[in-house]
Amino acid sequence: MRTTHRRRFAALLVAAAALAGCATLPTSGPVIEGSAEVPPSRPVGLSPIPPRGGETPEEIVRGFLDNQAAGPTSTAEFTAAREYLVPTVQDEWDPLSQVVVVDADPVLTLDADELEQGRATVSGTASVVATVDGRGQYVEASPGTQTAVSFGLAQGADGEWRIDATPGGLLLSVPNFDNAFRSTRLYFPSPDRAFWVPDERWFPGRNWQTYAVREVLAGPPEWLQGAVTSVVPDGTALSIQSVTIDDDGVAAVDLTSQIAEASREDRALLEAQLEETLVEAIAVERVRAVQLLDDGSPLTTADDVPIPRKATGSGPAVVVADGTVMRVENRSLAEVAEVSPLDGLDPTALAVGTELDPVVVLDGSDRLVQVGTPTTDAQTLMTGTDLVAPSIDRFGGVWSGPSGAGLLVALPGGAVVEIEAPWLEDRTVVGLRVAHDGARVAVISSGSSGLALQVSGVVRGEADVPVRLTEPVGVGAQIAEATDLVWIEENLLGVLGRTAADSVPTVQAVPVGGQSRTLSAVDGALELAAGQGESSLLLGTAGGELYGRPPSSVLWTRLALDTDEVSLPAYPG
Repeated sequence: MRTTHRRRFAALLVAAAALAGCATLPTSGPVIEGSAEVPPSRPVGLSPIPPRGGETPEEIVRGFLDNQAAGPTSTAEFTAAREYLVPTVQDEWDPLSQVVVVDADPVLTLDADELEQGRATVSGTASVVATVDGRGQYVEASPGTQTAVSFGLAQGADGEWRIDATPGGLLLSVPNFDNAFRSTRLYFPSPDRAFWVPDERWFPGRNWQTYAVREVLAGPPEWLQGAVTSVVPDGTALSIQSVTIDDDGVAAVDLTSQIAEASREDRALLEAQLEETLVEAIAVERVRAVQLLDDGSPLTTADDVPIPRKATGSGPAVVVADGTVMRVENRSLAEVAEVSPLDGLDPTALAVGTELDPVVVLDGSDRLVQVGTPTTDAQTLMTGTDLVAPSIDRFGGVWSGPSGAGLLVALPGGAVVEIEAPWLEDRTVVGLRVAHDGARVAVISSGSSGLALQVSGVVRGEADVPVRLTEPVGVGAQIAEATDLVWIEENLLGVLGRTAADSVPTVQAVPVGGQSRTLSAVDGALELAAGQGESSLLLGTAGGELYGRPPSSVLWTRLALDTDEVSLPAYPG
């Protein structure tokens, strides 16, 4: 139905354009349905402007910064911006070695004392929003972060000023960064090849497909190494430095000869990996499929190779009400016959596995209990001081541990293993949540350096038992306090806390590789749960109320449940 409406609307637009020169428009007659698809619009671009001649040193620096925002043009990178540099620096300048995103263009000042000597220094400062490294990895900056920039200029024999000393990389305001760069999600297979694990990157909007393919071929970033796998033979690269897309939406990826070392099964998986990365719902050059080539010749791949799938939150939401675990269905509560009542327990946290197997509660603060069923008794999984609220991974492992003594995982069958995570030494774990793919874990911790929200890769050994966490990446640097976190989507965290600008705790939407944003607040927010997407979010309050977030709404709505008080909302995970 929506497609039909779009086509009719497109037909009306075409008709209106054709009649634009007429004095009147028809007021009667049939609506004619068109069949053509409306192509997606191209992003707004900035036109590169090279130096015109006669500019002052400040104008040269401003022109250089403005042309950085124009980004790459054609196959040459930042051609117009390079014209503001002396020839030797043009060759040395690496614009994508680092991008500094600032809240506004810096106010520039000129050191006038040097002008008579044919030299000039133009400098300024700006507030940093984020940085993006040479591989496209985005890191949100902490509040108050400043950057100082300084440009040295030389005056040539023709009297024209050009930059001969630059800080390197790019300096872009938020609007210019949003215009020149685009977020691109790379995917890597989990070690068991069951799920795709996302890795958010930011590349120049023009020719982003080529940047994305280069990074897939380069393998996972350091923080995901060991938590995901790669099927690309060492040394494999693009044989021509571009990815071409034909009229049918097939992206041709021509690789160097090393790709021949991969098995036909691995080539099929690489092809699927690139398709998962490049296929976009809305793109100017829409990719529908990928064709691997070796020196221009199509590569054979195996048929019927199992392809990983995206890990998503699934399963019912549950809460604790009237001393039992109950399912939330259509804004009402339903009994869960397969879970025994919580008699004799003091539930302070709740976690459930897929299909409600297992159901685990934190009893008080020092005992983790797997809730019984009509055919099984309750079982103590872990004891300790101030245990962290549990999270259950896709293998059935229950993650928790004493808040100041590292992380423990209770395995199916009852064994408890300790996870190696040196970066958590001397820190107190406030909360944790394992991603649905089982390859990543988000951790809130506090220590002498303050609060930290970090995401780490999970390295597993035999029988998929977790053994260590990789060195993490920091996210959500704007958050000053946090008490709870969930995975809202495959690469988006929900964190219950506040920034320095917030007076009360609220939900922060925190991308792993992007800029955080604050959702609307609810008085007394205490507990957070998420299934798949923001519309699945549930928020529990200190007064026993439960709030949801309807689709297409920015406000929370209280759920009118058939009980006076509920607590501990949870989804699988």
